[in-house]
Amino acid sequence: MKNYKVRIIRLRLPLLLFLLELCFSISPISLFAEDLSWQAGAFAPVALGARGPALAGAQAASAQGMEALAYNPALVSNTANWELGYTYSNLYGLLPYHFTGAQYALPKTPYSFGLAWIQNGDDIYSENELRFAGATKWHWIQAGLSYKLRFAGTGSGGTDFIDPELGLNRKVSASALGLSGFDLGLVLSPLGERYLLALVMRDLGSYISWDSHNQAGTTEGSYGEFISPQLVVGFRFKPDKFLEFNSDIRPPLVSDQPSNLANGIEILPFESLSDSKFKTVKSYIHDVLALRMGYSRNLFTRDANHQLNFGLGFSGHFPQATLSLDLAYTIPFVFQDQNTLQIGFR
Repeated sequence: MKNYKVRIIRLRLPLLLFLLELCFSISPISLFAEDLSWQAGAFAPVALGARGPALAGAQAASAQGMEALAYNPALVSNTANWELGYTYSNLYGLLPYHFTGAQYALPKTPYSFGLAWIQNGDDIYSENELRFAGATKWHWIQAGLSYKLRFAGTGSGGTDFIDPELGLNRKVSASALGLSGFDLGLVLSPLGERYLLALVMRDLGSYISWDSHNQAGTTEGSYGEFISPQLVVGFRFKPDKFLEFNSDIRPPLVSDQPSNLANGIEILPFESLSDSKFKTVKSYIHDVLALRMGYSRNLFTRDANHQLNFGLGFSGHFPQATLSLDLAYTIPFVFQDQNTLQIGFR
């Protein structure tokens, strides 16, 4: 009975802090005028996978499996043997995303590697991104680096528009190629696995070259643009095996970026079973079911761009593999009638 009371007392303060932070993130305070110039266009950074979106993308310190390739390359070092995964989502009911990944840990070494292919779009326009990551673990330090290769282009879809004066087609054909771009990640756990601190720098040196033309010659030209780098500071608090809190803050590095706060909570109900009474059963069902919820929003701006997220996770353990199915449902308040369901299989 004493141990039970101590556990509750330990949970109270972190839980209170988490709830206060969540309430602050939901508060309607706006300090600056609305600015939509930061809104992403091509190669937009969106929450990938199915576990991550259910936790509002707050995964810099705790992304699992192939989702580490999307959130923090340092977490690729958690790969035990190997993993394959695939996730499908339809962003705002408008844009299909396909996220396919694989990870492998070199036997008897602290090194792991990952590869991911992210594809979105349709027959009018599509974007592709290949990520190659490497990571290592040394005591309480995890570090990782990923390289991004991007390419995009228009397809055969779309509507022709014939210029009435020239009699030529104004339909634009375009292509893009990005040969540079890196993500650098770090995870620190000097106080043990209960507390994790993560630092991620995304899109370092990311540069995209564009080329567009049409029959009428009204859009011919080549140009290039940098993708703004992004800093993410993440924190994970895991007071017990059945409970996990995650929080990510993304401060602006350039003038037209917003500050963003994301919070997520995950519960493994069967982990709360007593070790003494259900130890044998618990080893098989401890993560059969996971319950997730998250909330994210922009801070200090009238354009909150906030989202509420829910998710479920199911896992089955077999002699040679573990299979996981993750579901995430996102309610983006900007697109009120275009909720998103994401499905992931690992």
